[in-house]
Amino acid sequence: MDDAKTLVARLLEKPYRQVLLQDFKKTLDTRRNRKQLEEIEKELAWFNGKKINYRTEDRQGFLKHYQEHYNKDNPIVKGMYRSVCDYPSGKEPRILYFMFLFVRRREEMEEFQTAHPLAELRNSISLNLSYKRLLNEYRLLNALLLRLSAACAIVEKSIDETFLTDFLDGAENLSLPELQSRFSRAVRLSPDASVAARLIELMKEAGAKDTTYPEAMVALKERDFKKASEIAKKVPQDNPVYIPAQNIALECAAYMGDIDGFVTAFDAVKDTKPDSMHFIYLLQNLVCNAAYSELDSDEFETKIQGLLKNEFNQQPNPIFTGMVSRKFVNIMLEGLPLCEELTEIRKNSGEEAMPKDKLDQLYRLQMALQLYPVEEVGNLIDIDFMAENGAQLCRRKVGRQAIAMLLEKNPDHSFENIHLAFEALEKVGMMDAYAANMETNIKPMLQYAKTGQK
Repeated sequence: MDDAKTLVARLLEKPYRQVLLQDFKKTLDTRRNRKQLEEIEKELAWFNGKKINYRTEDRQGFLKHYQEHYNKDNPIVKGMYRSVCDYPSGKEPRILYFMFLFVRRREEMEEFQTAHPLAELRNSISLNLSYKRLLNEYRLLNALLLRLSAACAIVEKSIDETFLTDFLDGAENLSLPELQSRFSRAVRLSPDASVAARLIELMKEAGAKDTTYPEAMVALKERDFKKASEIAKKVPQDNPVYIPAQNIALECAAYMGDIDGFVTAFDAVKDTKPDSMHFIYLLQNLVCNAAYSELDSDEFETKIQGLLKNEFNQQPNPIFTGMVSRKFVNIMLEGLPLCEELTEIRKNSGEEAMPKDKLDQLYRLQMALQLYPVEEVGNLIDIDFMAENGAQLCRRKVGRQAIAMLLEKNPDHSFENIHLAFEALEKVGMMDAYAANMETNIKPMLQYAKTGQK
């Protein structure tokens, strides 16, 4: 175990300093957390030596104040680092605010020294007092954290966990909460589902009473939708993860094209006001995977209209907005060559010669495009429209729609959107638009090429 001085000094090093400063800035944007931070800064000012022109800080008084008002602080959640903004109101560990101010005061001192050379400081009483205030508050916080170095160790370990890529590294020595935290990251980020499965085994060994929901998550990651759905349905209604489990069942039903299963699972989660864009994404997948004979019926229309009468969250998560836009573009890119092929077959050999399976697939894709809420785009892969206007016009229209959906009208300016937009332009042969959009999007492309970070 490192000594107290080492643990406190490490907060000023990478990546701990960057993470704490990012969380500090995030705190300033959140009213309830900003208010708590401002209160602590006022308290800090009482002990920084202001009454005697910042000659010396009152370390003992500050420590006594902390012990009286913060000694029964909320514990830091072990596992991956959590922002104070991610804790329920009033449940955040307030020691994190003191760590924020510690690294921030150090940063302010460095900025001050850069802006004002030593000679300038010596010749200006006001500048000297300003720097002395920063220095004394930094010393106060340093002295406090030396007494609370165990908390520093927990925070540093949690930040290390955030940057971990080998999720099984040292996993045998983790507590159950730490294993649960690591599992939540592994199931999202590790390309190998067996890693998350191994963490479930370790969770059981550590005393986990119920791993049904995590097992459903692993099956979903393995894209074994039938298995994931069956496991998710085993979660009882009084379990805190019942709704998340039903969301897995809902997603699996969409991927399996199971219309009745989709309706049943949605009925279980409808009172939570599902994200409107996420619902469209699930409908896209349901339509793309269901048998066309089931889609082409009044019964399906009635079921979907019934679902749409429910209340949805109309402030969608940008992540879902990006997923929906990319799905629409991928549907167009899949449907375009299929439509060209069928148009050519009809032209040369008549309607009877068009393969039914390919025709059904094209109709499915058209139905999925009809879910686009802004304008009609299904005709871009319509045989009659293409026969009348030509494949080249349809290709350019698909390319322009890709740019609009992914770049111009989308709040999700992710690498995935940019990459797919250029891929679409290349596939439809719009190299003029490819070159025109490269200039405005070159930075994130180069960033990915250089670091692999999206």
